[in-house]
Amino acid sequence: MQQNYQDVPSAVELCNRYDDVYIRSVNDFPVPIFSCRIQFPVCQIRCKCGCLGGQYIDFVNPYSYCTKRFEAYIATLCSKMTISSVSQVTGLD
Repeated sequence: MQQNYQDVPSAVELCNRYDDVYIRSVNDFPVPIFSCRIQFPVCQIRCKCGCLGGQYIDFVNPYSYCTKRFEAYIATLCSKMTISSVSQVTGLD
């Protein structure tokens, strides 16, 4: 996993300092019969300049509750089914 420097204006060198670690939980592509949730630790990084940023996770968008592949699966279903049918298939509200 890489660190996210897009919000840090003067991030020229790598910063290994982090302020907090929290557990993030997201929905993933369901296995037939079972739904799948992934939990993983995410670091909040504080740069030397004082800016606060989040750790970059490549398989999930910053504020999303689903993985990128699950979002793509839902988008494919939405092009072929109604939204209420997709909600029943995926188990999401």
